Amino acid sequence: MQVPQLILFYSLASGSCFLLAGSLADVIGSRMIALTGCLVMAISLAVTGCAKTGLQFIIFSAMQGLGAAMFLPTTFSLWTSIAPPSRTRNFGFACFALASPMGLQAGNLLAGVINQSKLTWRFGFYLSGGIIGLFFLLGYKFLPLDPPRTGFTWSHLARAIDIVGVCLSILGLGLLGYVLGFQKVQGLSSLQAAIRYIPNGLIGIVTNFLTGPLLDRLPINFLVTISCLLSTAGPLIMSVINPNWSYWIAGFWALLLLPTAQDVIYTVSNVIITETMPPSQYGLAGGVFNTLSMLGTSIGIAIMAITSESVIQSKSSSGAEESDILMAGYRAVFWANLGLSATMTIVAAVGLRRIWYIGKAAHVDGSQA
Repeated sequence: MQVPQLILFYSLASGSCFLLAGSLADVIGSRMIALTGCLVMAISLAVTGCAKTGLQFIIFSAMQGLGAAMFLPTTFSLWTSIAPPSRTRNFGFACFALASPMGLQAGNLLAGVINQSKLTWRFGFYLSGGIIGLFFLLGYKFLPLDPPRTGFTWSHLARAIDIVGVCLSILGLGLLGYVLGFQKVQGLSSLQAAIRYIPNGLIGIVTNFLTGPLLDRLPINFLVTISCLLSTAGPLIMSVINPNWSYWIAGFWALLLLPTAQDVIYTVSNVIITETMPPSQYGLAGGVFNTLSMLGTSIGIAIMAITSESVIQSKSSSGAEESDILMAGYRAVFWANLGLSATMTIVAAVGLRRIWYIGKAAHVDGSQA
């Protein structure tokens, strides 16, 4: 059982259940669904450390995805119910996005340390399960109670859930999933590779801290378009990189620029959703947002995987070194990524040209976007 396959089952379970979890949260209550998902995630992570067969890994990975699908959309609705439209709410959304780069860096470094120590991979799952379990206890104590639901019936619940949409998302996401790496090309250890990814996480942290306060100070179309341009420079640098170059010449700057648009757009999208959707559908809105995010990630990974594999297959009979063949495949991926990033920048510049300020008072130039 390979790591990409395990990630696929996690992605399938989480991506297909976002809509279901969001709908349940709107009907039953966000706090209950969030805490249930947190508990499921903690237990499934802990028992993954005890897995001995591929089938057990598949089941536990799917359980992790189910838990993530339950608490990710509900944190969105919980926060919007606590914080009214304001700079505080904007900063909260930025903190949600901040969790991703911080978790990525901590996970990369922890994996590198574990891989080069006497600890086994099982320790990572035990530790992660314990951390999520601690968050469950903190949430149980401090999260505000859900308001009473009046007139709740099972038939009402069945009508509120989009069963067709859930089934379609399962079928669609089940076809997609792949992971590429750059580690083999330069012959780095897992810890060395993790250290080189630190700038990626640091710029994500800085960007998320800045995005919240900037939302009501800078035009949204300007903020998003500039962040997209900066991110586009990342794959451009990687497209022309030479593996023999020093890390500081190209790799550092590419990793520094790549996550900029992702972190800005995550916060901006959440704020726009809260200003255009009724509060009774915040859970569903969070589910739709996370489903689209997972779908976009899966489609992008699938495109990159097809591009890489086609180039690697065409070069495999040339007699070149394995690292050179892999680099040719990765370089093709970076060029494809550059094309997608450029398209993203154009779409952002054109699609958001009428949207100015959000967060304190939405201002749309001309007409609603």
